[in-house]
Amino acid sequence: MCGKRGSRLIYESVCPAVLMSIIGPNLSISFAAHTGYVLTDPIVPLLPLLVLPYDKKMMLNVTRALKATKLYLHDMKNYYQSYSLSLSTIASISKLFPYCNGITGSSNSQLVQWTYETQVSPNKLVFIVSITDSNIFDLQVNSKAVVKFTESYCTEAHEICYNYSRSAPQLFCTTDLSGGWKVIVM
Repeated sequence: MCGKRGSRLIYESVCPAVLMSIIGPNLSISFAAHTGYVLTDPIVPLLPLLVLPYDKKMMLNVTRALKATKLYLHDMKNYYQSYSLSLSTIASISKLFPYCNGITGSSNSQLVQWTYETQVSPNKLVFIVSITDSNIFDLQVNSKAVVKFTESYCTEAHEICYNYSRSAPQLFCTTDLSGGWKVIVM
């Protein structure tokens, strides 16, 4: 995109990108995003591009990686061509906060939904949020809460700390996310 709209869109976006590097006879494929600084993650190991007739498995892996990358680029092109966000909507979405902005219960009814206000520490996935919708009795709309993302969490220890010494905030709910992550609302 060009012009004022494009430059603002780039500033507000994470600018996702696929990086393909040829290093001698090898290929590297990585994803990149801009979240205040550039993050890159390799998505496949370094792939040799040499024709190795005795190693058909490696040649098949190269073919699969290239085909998957081609399909991804095609899907992303279609997605962004049909993507229509106004600049006012984009301005309200921060690229520095996680995608998760609510927890859905087992009956698919929304338990709690929030908007991010600030990150407690730049090195921790702990955020102050404002509650926008809640079916939890003790958690009112427009109140503040803490949302934490972690790979492991002991709710029993948290409850003990809250119930006996009030050295932890009240635990409202927890749920599992994909990839082995948990989200805790307190």
